[in-house]
Amino acid sequence: MNWLCMTRYRSGSAFFVYACLRCRQHILSGAVCTSFREVNRLKITVNGKPLVLTVPMTISDFIESHQLNPATIVIEFNGAIVAADGWPSLIMQENDKMEIITFVGGG
Repeated sequence: MNWLCMTRYRSGSAFFVYACLRCRQHILSGAVCTSFREVNRLKITVNGKPLVLTVPMTISDFIESHQLNPATIVIEFNGAIVAADGWPSLIMQENDKMEIITFVGGG
C-alpha cells in the first residue's frame, strides 16, 4: 500500500513526503501511521526493471531506503542527469524511469 500524509495533503503541498519528522520516519520504515491514507501504487522503472513503490518518495528517499552511497552514484531521471542537490525535490511519479549509475574504483 502507498500512504499519503494527511497533514501535508490538507495543506495542498505537493511535497507531502516532508510533512513532519514522525511521518517521514513512518514513510521510510513502511509502518502505518494514523495520519496517513492509502493512495494508488506507483509503477516506475529503475535500471530497466519494473518496480512498484509502496510509499511516495523523492529520489533522496529512494537512495536512502536502498542504502546507496550518494557520493558514488549518478542519477538519470526520465532521460536527464539530475544533480544531487535536486534529489530531495523530485518526487517520483507513475511511469518515471530512473537509471542509477554507480562508480567503481579499481585497477
